Amino acid sequence: MLAAHKLSPDAVPVLPTRLNQNVADFVALYQNGLPFVHQQHLRAKRISHVTLVDTQRLPSIRRVKSDIPVHIIDHHPLAHEIQSHQTFKGDLVGAATTLLVEEIRERSIPINSLEATLLALGIYEDTGSLSYGTTTARDLHAAAWLLEQNAVLETVRRFLTPPLNEEQQHLFDMLVASAETRTVEGYTVTIAKASVDAYISEISSVTHRLQDVLESAALFVLVQMPGSLQ
Repeated sequence: MLAAHKLSPDAVPVLPTRLNQNVADFVALYQNGLPFVHQQHLRAKRISHVTLVDTQRLPSIRRVKSDIPVHIIDHHPLAHEIQSHQTFKGDLVGAATTLLVEEIRERSIPINSLEATLLALGIYEDTGSLSYGTTTARDLHAAAWLLEQNAVLETVRRFLTPPLNEEQQHLFDMLVASAETRTVEGYTVTIAKASVDAYISEISSVTHRLQDVLESAALFVLVQMPGSLQ
């Protein structure tokens, strides 16, 4: 979102209603140097078009028409047919941020150290610190360029791996205990499941930690919580 704003500075980067905890902590700490606004402060009557980054679904925003022009930027294949009021730009790279950083670099748009650090966080988060199988050479080149723009790796490391809270640690222990691993055509596949009595946030953080421990080629995690199945 920050990268899209650098490419279109007249656009307003609007935060989603729910943020991962590490993102929320970063934005809270550095909010004075970042351009983001919250949805409740958005003046919807002035919106003429929408750019979606790393998602293909338009969130529900009051007074925004369903046929408003939408430009989608994503590193996943299109999940639906493009409608007449929509356009799409994307490629199969490890991080959506990579696509935007490449354009920032091509257009010689200056970024400061804080911006470079946040963009590096986006790439590292999406690629498992450049270790996931979906990571491409383009992701590494983009990350290297951000380091040249004074991205601070110590800050990236600090916000990338926040410690699990008590509820997440309990869930982690339950998933480890329930994990079943099988070999499918030479690949290890692990399935872990758990049921909890209260909602637990940031299950993705628990899953990433579990993947680091189990080192399976594929990991399926099912968590049943009140009112939802994830």
